[in-house]
Amino acid sequence: EFEKNRHRGIVLDELEKEILVKSITLRTIAREDMAKNIKDLDKKVKEFYTKNEKKYRYKRNIEVSYIYFKNEKKAKEVLSKLIKEKVDVTRFASFARKYSLSKKMRFNSGYFGYLLEDEKHKKFFSDLWNSKKSGFITKVMKSNNFFILVYVHQKREAGVESFEEAKDTIRTNMLTKGIRAWINRNYRKIMKHTKVDIFDSFEDNKSF
Repeated sequence: EFEKNRHRGIVLDELEKEILVKSITLRTIAREDMAKNIKDLDKKVKEFYTKNEKKYRYKRNIEVSYIYFKNEKKAKEVLSKLIKEKVDVTRFASFARKYSLSKKMRFNSGYFGYLLEDEKHKKFFSDLWNSKKSGFITKVMKSNNFFILVYVHQKREAGVESFEEAKDTIRTNMLTKGIRAWINRNYRKIMKHTKVDIFDSFEDNKSF
């Protein structure tokens, strides 16, 4: 039984290595092959931005992190702890991981992203916008049925993301989509030329 399990472990280790090698090989070949055919990538990036410029317009917004609570008492307790510690963004993140009611916010260390100025969050947004420019808001705020502690990273007036600001993201998205498309077109062909067939390996050892 020990030998069977030992053999099973060795086989699975080898299969994992083979899968990893194939994945890396595919991506490397794809990048090299695509590099030869994307000489005019900069031009395509610029064309995409020009055609989709409306998408890069944004409303007034606030970049924030949150700690959610179901009851006000707990929110005030944590608020007191944060105030005593003269909290910075790193400390706020550690408190979010420990105390936030939201599983997603705990996982993201409290980081929410950009809160947009819209009807849904009108009062909450207004209160935040009129508070301090950035940093920890030293009071408990309320939105819907939650009590919230907020850290403001930055505030931005309405505007348009410039081409210089957007071009790297556009380029990365184009390359990522291109690589995926290339792999989908060539996957079977590449697999035929690898030394070990994963499925044959499973067939040979399916008894375990």
